Amino acid sequence: MAEPLPPVMQFPARALKGGTVAILGGTGFVGRALIDGWPVTDRHRLRVLIHRSRPDWLKVSDFDVRAVDAASVTELARAFDGATTLIDLLRPIGDGSRLAVAECVGKALAEAGVRRVIHASSIDVYGNNPAPIIDPETPATPISAYADEHLAAERLAEKRPLATTILRLGAVFGPGGRNLQAIANEVATAPAWRLAARRSLNGSRRLHLVSLETVVQTVIQLANADAPPPRLIVTDDAAPENNFATVQDLLIRTFRRPDVSGVPVLPRIVLRAALALRGQPGALAHRRFSEPGLGLVGRAGAERFFERLGHYVGTFADGAQGDRLGHPAG
Repeated sequence: MAEPLPPVMQFPARALKGGTVAILGGTGFVGRALIDGWPVTDRHRLRVLIHRSRPDWLKVSDFDVRAVDAASVTELARAFDGATTLIDLLRPIGDGSRLAVAECVGKALAEAGVRRVIHASSIDVYGNNPAPIIDPETPATPISAYADEHLAAERLAEKRPLATTILRLGAVFGPGGRNLQAIANEVATAPAWRLAARRSLNGSRRLHLVSLETVVQTVIQLANADAPPPRLIVTDDAAPENNFATVQDLLIRTFRRPDVSGVPVLPRIVLRAALALRGQPGALAHRRFSEPGLGLVGRAGAERFFERLGHYVGTFADGAQGDRLGHPAG
């Protein structure tokens, strides 16, 4: 369960805007955290729409949970009926199916009279854009089928004649997520010389991580904002610890691997050259994301980033993620 919202982010029932809030695609780890973290005083206004199988954690629930065929405009419109806000957490898988659902969602929203949409997307849409500072208005340059589908779904959402906020999420970490698993696998199994080499080259590189708590708090704030922005980047990039070396150090301590924290990090020009050899812009060596409009949530997320990261990385040691990581090399 997501940690309780800090007092400044808790919304008493009388302060919440509008009526029912529907969540579509909420059975993943982000959706589960959002549902768990929804203000207890206002759970009556949350409607959870299940478009696949109902997960065990939702089988015993006091929420309004409804099954829906996401490919049926009629069923979607019936499910949206009476809702004023839709939180769309559906994720593409790169095969185009996300776009067919987005078309149906758009038609159903018009029929149901929903007034506001919060549409989850990804910073992957920026691809290899060479800009060193990325903000919500930086042109998207997707380089994968997954990112292409995200961007196409965004554009469909933005064409609808209702208030829409596009959330471009960073690499979300938290219980149930898969971000950081590749680095964790490497730390758990790679020889020490490889860990040292990786730190030396990538130590200062930003990872653009964002905690599950920051995402949940942002969505809740937007669902209750008077004038939400049309597009928002959600990362914890403002945290100085949001880099490869910090994450690797935490994982090394977790798995009791050889300490490589004393290995000097090479100048960024070396990483820029390595990226160039792979055909990637050198700007990726020091890319940062700007988060105008995130306000209080963004500052709180950056301030608590290291604490939240340490808590999550600790789950790799207690067996919560162990089956997927194997055993540390000797």
